[in-house]
Amino acid sequence: METSTGPILFVNITEGQTFPQTSLGFLQTAQAVLLRRSLYYIVNPTILSASVVANSINVAMFITMGLSDGMSCLFLALSVSDLLNCSLMLGERISGALQVFGKQEPYVNLLALSFIFSRNANTWHIVSTLLTVFAAINKCACVTFPLTFRFFFTRRRSIFVIVAIKASVVISYSPLFYIDRLGPYFDGRLNRTRIGYQTRSRKLYRETADYYLFAHFTCLQFTALCVTIMCVVVMTFKLKEAARMRQNMKAGRSKESDLGTKKKQCGSSGAAEEKVGVPMEAKGPDNRSEVQEKELLSETGDGAGGGSSAKDQVFSSRELRVLSSVNLTCAIFIGGTAPYVMLTAFALFLPSFDHRGQDRTLYHIVKSSQDICMSCSGAQCSSFYLARLFNIRSRLKSAVDELKISYFPLHSPLLEEVYSMVVVVLVWGKGKIELSLIWACNIRLTQE
Repeated sequence: METSTGPILFVNITEGQTFPQTSLGFLQTAQAVLLRRSLYYIVNPTILSASVVANSINVAMFITMGLSDGMSCLFLALSVSDLLNCSLMLGERISGALQVFGKQEPYVNLLALSFIFSRNANTWHIVSTLLTVFAAINKCACVTFPLTFRFFFTRRRSIFVIVAIKASVVISYSPLFYIDRLGPYFDGRLNRTRIGYQTRSRKLYRETADYYLFAHFTCLQFTALCVTIMCVVVMTFKLKEAARMRQNMKAGRSKESDLGTKKKQCGSSGAAEEKVGVPMEAKGPDNRSEVQEKELLSETGDGAGGGSSAKDQVFSSRELRVLSSVNLTCAIFIGGTAPYVMLTAFALFLPSFDHRGQDRTLYHIVKSSQDICMSCSGAQCSSFYLARLFNIRSRLKSAVDELKISYFPLHSPLLEEVYSMVVVVLVWGKGKIELSLIWACNIRLTQE
């Protein structure tokens, strides 16, 4: 087996190469580098910190409220994977910032450590992608074929799928985990031994790295994006159809109650007329109202017979809220993933638009902006499910009360400072996207 004699740094792959210093037209090279570093080392770590806080709150809330159904288990798994992904990405950014802006050269090469963080973060990003696709397929099947799949995705089956997804991703990444390692090497620039990134086999690394990059971050992301878009379109139309059906049933029930009231009034008047000697034929309107009521019951599905299928097609208010929250989560996943797919497509068809090409500065700026979109998507995916179904603030207070921390009361300024940490949430409502800064414990969503 071929072993490496020194560190192979992914971020230093362009070392020793020279490229012409060109401007971007609207930005000079120095300004472009400053913008890229600001997005990469300041804006993105701030959003990632908010993502870690938001997903930590989500995990605590799901555990506190219990896992009674499959969607709660699914969103808990999504919160955990997003939490690990954002935490590892935050470690990558911090390590890179300390290496770039720090003047000290520690014993451990921070760029190598940053690459290890990035490799493990990619694993959990793939898990989050597959869990989001599973949530979209789950609810799309439930609204398309409600009689077949409405009670198919039980808690046990959902847990089995979640475990299978995580196990398959870890197994598929095991060759890369075997190749990666941190080992000692001699740094001639500093004239001392340091810990850096090494590979067990350079040939195996070159063969597997390109394969994983293309399979997981090109084919898989594009497929997941297409499947999620189709599911969102189906769920949107089914939501409108369900809302229209609920309105029709409410109107039918109101007509039914009106006919029942009219029947009682006619019955009381007919009884009074019968007492004074009125013949039974005079009660024709009462008989006609009874016939109309039976017809209405058969149409609305409240009577016996063929109306039961129409009744089964109608979702409860809680099911509609769950469906709309899943639809919203998938829509924001599309908004966070689509820029990466487009960026990858440009890199495939334009060789100069790459991290080593002539347009590498513009590539890094676009890549940093795309990372912000993905970080925002990871910050809020599970927050919508909780915020649309439960009161986040009251449940957080109840969770703190259950811990019985007497020396840390709720009115403590320190706890209020923790409460007021800003969560960056991408809100999709009424046909528009707005980037909103909202409080973690007082989440206000755009109501439909």
